[in-house]
Amino acid sequence: RTKPDGSYWNGSGCGNEFKSEAFMARKFLLDSLKYWTREYKADGFRFDLMALIDGQTLDLLTSELKKIKPDIFIYGEPWAAGATPVKKLEKGGQRGRGFAVFNDNFRDAIKGSVFDLSKGYVQGGGISRDKVIKGIRGSVDDFTDSPLETINYVSCHDNHTLWDRIALSTKGEASPAEQARMDKLANALVLTSQGIPFLHSGEEFLRTKGFAENSYNLPDSVNKIDWALKEKNSAVFDYYRGLVALRRSHPAFRMKTADAARKNLKFYEELNLPVPGQCIAYVLDGAAAGDGWKKIIVLVNPSREPQRFALPQGNFKKAADANAVYPAGTGGFAGKFIAEPLSLSVLFEE
Repeated sequence: RTKPDGSYWNGSGCGNEFKSEAFMARKFLLDSLKYWTREYKADGFRFDLMALIDGQTLDLLTSELKKIKPDIFIYGEPWAAGATPVKKLEKGGQRGRGFAVFNDNFRDAIKGSVFDLSKGYVQGGGISRDKVIKGIRGSVDDFTDSPLETINYVSCHDNHTLWDRIALSTKGEASPAEQARMDKLANALVLTSQGIPFLHSGEEFLRTKGFAENSYNLPDSVNKIDWALKEKNSAVFDYYRGLVALRRSHPAFRMKTADAARKNLKFYEELNLPVPGQCIAYVLDGAAAGDGWKKIIVLVNPSREPQRFALPQGNFKKAADANAVYPAGTGGFAGKFIAEPLSLSVLFEE
């Protein structure tokens, strides 16, 4: 895209933009995507700075690719990196259009803004509690028409790794053990919330880039995966793996419509049940969501002290806590549950 004086627009932050609205530019983009889908069997595409693709081209590529592969997965960043003449896609602009966008509202609420070292919900930044609640329900009360339009995440290749962010923002305030619990709590929220979870490679064993904030121009010594961390932090890895398996096994965590997310997910406040401090608690109607568990309770304790939660009527087993995931359930709980510090607990009734 060029300005009247012939200079380049720079909404990419990289010196120029691809003019997707130009006839041959649009054809090149669509032909390439369709070829990769047909010939290489690509099952999805992620668009960096998706906001720089004009709306007509976005709709065309979505419809054309779904003709080839109806379940193809299309998502991208709903922002640009600078001024641009094209009407930019922003969060909410994806409503009902068949693709998903990254949810930085949820990201920043959980672990703080990427633009400073403010604390998010898991580090004790309680002001973000309401934003976390919106994210848990798939942002259907925020900017989506369904949970399938939000990519839930806390870190990616840009900005600090999750571990580096937590370590920096709580330096001198939290022990390494507490920081590890904050890390697990952050992605426990992602993996139990409605929407599409996204994990940055290495998050599952506390990946670090030595606190480098933007590593695109840094060497392999910074960007490579340090597999020794997987052995060192194997308990964290097992926890992540258990949560992924739990999510895949239970459709109540993967509802597909806004109506289902509103009807089958009720926060304690909606049920007139008390919630301690800055904690979050909700009940999933597993039976209505087609789950093998009749009722599921998720209890989130971001404080560094144990918290007592009231339980709805019934007898419950524990499927997850701060330490592990128990696929078959463990223990028996009725009336109340004591949640460990910096934890997300999952209880269920069969």
